[in-house]
Amino acid sequence: MVQWVTRTLGINAAESMYADLNMRHFEAGQKLNDVDMLVKAAEKVGAQLCLMCVACAPQPQGNPATGRSLPQGKDEIEAAQRRLASLGISGIPTLILGGKWQLPSGALGASTLVEVFRKIEQEGGAPGPPLFAGDLNLPANVVEETLELELT
Repeated sequence: MVQWVTRTLGINAAESMYADLNMRHFEAGQKLNDVDMLVKAAEKVGAQLCLMCVACAPQPQGNPATGRSLPQGKDEIEAAQRRLASLGISGIPTLILGGKWQLPSGALGASTLVEVFRKIEQEGGAPGPPLFAGDLNLPANVVEETLELELT
């Protein structure tokens, strides 16, 4: 659902939803497979249920108990999963910078990150296209959107 929100509402709406889902799951103890909770989180960032429901874009997904359905995007998620498998990625976090620099999966020390960032900087930056943009069918305006960071 986060990927659908990214594709349709942009990365800032998706990041807001992702933060909300983390709070709901890790702090409030809600389950991430609760369709009603997912729909509420999506609606909170401006998603229109009608635009993402099965009735508007038929797919065999949903929750018969509530009548609510999950959004489109199964094919895109499966494409991203195939790419992850082809890259040998099985853990988080895994950083892939500029579509070509892949760091080892798992926690990395700050000195390792600084070293890699300096190397990329010396080679002219990481101007490559986002690695998963095509797999996730992200429109150009979403790929080019600037992430709004909220400093606390």
